[in-house]
Amino acid sequence: MLRRKSEQLTLSGFVFSLIVMAALSVLSLHQARMFADSAGRLAHGQEILRSLELLRGTVSGAESSHRSHLITGSTAYGDDYKQALNAADSQLQGIARLVAGNTQQSMLFSELSAQISARIATFEQVLATYRMSGFAAARILIGDDTGRQQTERIGQIIDAIGKAEQQSLRIHERQQNIAKMRLQYSIMTLAIVLLLVLSLIYIQVRRSAATARQAEHLLNRLNVTLETRVTERTVELEARTRELEQQALQLKEKTRQLEEKTAQLESFSYSVSHDLRAPLRAISGFAQILARRHRTELSEQGQHFLDNIVQASSHMGRLIDDLLNYSRLGRRELVFKPVPLNQVLSDIAGFLQPRIAESGAAINFTDSMPAVAGDRTLLTQIFTNLLENALTYRRPGTAAKISVTCEDADDKVIVSVADNGIGIAAEHYDRIFNVFQRLHNQDEFPGTGIGLAVVKKAVDMLGGRVWVESAPGIGSTFHVQLQKSMNYHN
Repeated sequence: MLRRKSEQLTLSGFVFSLIVMAALSVLSLHQARMFADSAGRLAHGQEILRSLELLRGTVSGAESSHRSHLITGSTAYGDDYKQALNAADSQLQGIARLVAGNTQQSMLFSELSAQISARIATFEQVLATYRMSGFAAARILIGDDTGRQQTERIGQIIDAIGKAEQQSLRIHERQQNIAKMRLQYSIMTLAIVLLLVLSLIYIQVRRSAATARQAEHLLNRLNVTLETRVTERTVELEARTRELEQQALQLKEKTRQLEEKTAQLESFSYSVSHDLRAPLRAISGFAQILARRHRTELSEQGQHFLDNIVQASSHMGRLIDDLLNYSRLGRRELVFKPVPLNQVLSDIAGFLQPRIAESGAAINFTDSMPAVAGDRTLLTQIFTNLLENALTYRRPGTAAKISVTCEDADDKVIVSVADNGIGIAAEHYDRIFNVFQRLHNQDEFPGTGIGLAVVKKAVDMLGGRVWVESAPGIGSTFHVQLQKSMNYHN
């Protein structure tokens, strides 16, 4: 009995170890992908920096060849000047492709391109004067301070683009280091679990060998009945071995299925935006046409059914939009920089003003909020969802009163959004931050059950924390902890 229990424990440990190995393998693959992605971004940033320095040298070379051509009149310098202009044009095109996805860098690049074009125009004006009136007249234009100012401005813009790209490189480098460290930890843990599995296998093999030796010894002493029992035991061991092999195959198949599920999740956004939107638009469109043109021809019950179709289509559309936003949230590139909370809340209050006026609500927030380090788009999404929830889940017959306050906690900022709404029971505090978790039906309070899940995911991406304190019938307070920006003040 004790031996059987020991074997069961060994088998359970073996299966558990295999499951852990599969999970660690998936985690290691994910970290490897993150590491490769960070490496690609680093290479992209370094290519921009190299292109900028090459462009700086080309502009400087064009200016040097231009000056030498004016002084000596040599056509060789003139040819060098033209080649430098052609090279600068090609390099500008290359940089334009590299910064195409970055709004800030694209704006700086547009100014850089304009300044280089202006500098070339100055070069050409001096050459034209030189050809028509000689070096003395051209020298007057050269002595003008415009060219020097243009050259200095070109250098300043190149430095500004390079500085921004260096900051982005440092962020990507940190992300790469984190991914590398996690990958190393995953591999180390996987090696430890593998060693544990090998140890369990060794123990099991030794036990099987010991059992075989005992059976051989008993064969010399016992009769045919004992031999039959040994044979049955051998069959049992073989069956157990086959069971273990089958479990290993099943675990391998589960791992493959998990990888397929991951691939399916990655294509989920595309399916939502294309495969679901098209039929939903058709249903909604035809239902609205039917409501406009033939509503009077329907019975009261038919009109009720038609209204349900229109409302359900509208709700499904909002659900698809929210789900799509949730799935996109983790794939967008974050831009961490100082973000003044006062500006974010003011913009949101302006956006929600029609709802505030319609419901008679009041929203107050302090004017002395510090700036936080984060992504402005995510911060806007977080506080828009929290304020919209406060406006939605209000007590019947009571105007919503919402206050947004701020508390310093060392290098952190805790922003609290408090309301006088219906409140939340304590047993639902964790549940409400999950996708599709609603505490009320659609007739009581409209919604999709994704808003707070978006808040939780966005706060996690910013390295923060969100939690709620509430009392049913009194109101709720949502707390958002964010990183304070030390180098920016309102």
